[in-house]
Amino acid sequence: MSQHARNVWLRSLFVLFVAAWSAPGLAVTDDDGGIQGDPAKAGAGIVTGDAEAGEASGVDLVAAGRGSGHVLPTVRLTPRRVQVTGLDDSRRYLHGTWNYVNRLPTSFDGTPGSVPEWGKLEVPGHPVLQGYEKMPEEIGGTPMGYHYAFDVPGEWEGMRVILRFEGVDGLSKVWINGRKAGENDIATLPSEYDVTDLLKFGGSNDLTMTIEKSLVTLWSRRELGGINRGVYLQALPVVNLARLHADTTLGPDHRDATVNARLKVANQSGRMLEGVRLRPRVRTADGEVVPTSLPKDQDVLLPPIAAGQTVELKVPLLVEGPALWTAETPTLYELECRLLVGDKPQMTATQRFGFRDVAV
Repeated sequence: MSQHARNVWLRSLFVLFVAAWSAPGLAVTDDDGGIQGDPAKAGAGIVTGDAEAGEASGVDLVAAGRGSGHVLPTVRLTPRRVQVTGLDDSRRYLHGTWNYVNRLPTSFDGTPGSVPEWGKLEVPGHPVLQGYEKMPEEIGGTPMGYHYAFDVPGEWEGMRVILRFEGVDGLSKVWINGRKAGENDIATLPSEYDVTDLLKFGGSNDLTMTIEKSLVTLWSRRELGGINRGVYLQALPVVNLARLHADTTLGPDHRDATVNARLKVANQSGRMLEGVRLRPRVRTADGEVVPTSLPKDQDVLLPPIAAGQTVELKVPLLVEGPALWTAETPTLYELECRLLVGDKPQMTATQRFGFRDVAV
């Protein structure tokens, strides 16, 4: 088989892989909003909350059924810049010297003790740049093995804890204290796992991980293998922001602009929650609040969120006379969103952005 034919065959397999991954049974949403969780509730039509708040802010909150929206299944990615109410330290980085083996023995069962002898590796970092061989050439070959011991603060008990990898080259499989947390094959993009139920709070825990070559790794040409970006634990309240993203649209002659706050709110409390509110604000780089179409004293009230559901919504915020981002004047703003249940703040997330228009 020629190299060209081989590449065509591999790409065809990748398309089939994507199609299988997004098969029926996944509740997907469109770009503007919806409900995820119980597939019977997704696709239930328009979800109504506080009509006055919705009309005033232009909030777009629509449920979408299977078959619409994203080709790939929706993925949770917790905002990177967060503050959790009541916690001074809600994040623990797992950087440093890890135990490592370049070729995992067949005795491995998800526990660190099942590997007779470990080497050492600095994480994040490519093993090949630290004197080890790269991943085996064959897809599904012998994996690399990783182990790291870490403590979890006792004050995190009762919260949800996310294990976040900012980038891994290869198909990764993760165990916490010998129990499987999950696996991911998204090349070098971020991935995260809810490991709450696998942790020992106030004590020592073991993270073990394997990385191996896959079709996605080959297709994306990420063939060295390894944890090449940051990895950390993030504590969150049981109702939390599962996404915060900002995109902008400039008005005629750039006299005004709209920043679309795209958010996901997850209810992991185990019960129906009412009175969930969002308080989105736009700030300058100096922290000054920028007036928008949403009054400063008004929040966005969400409809009741069932246990296990994630609500996705878009909140457009109109800004008059925005300062534009250019190479000479790289002006940045900050989208800040505070999450409340009733009047009690839960967490705050921020995302930096700029107003810019590129046309051909």
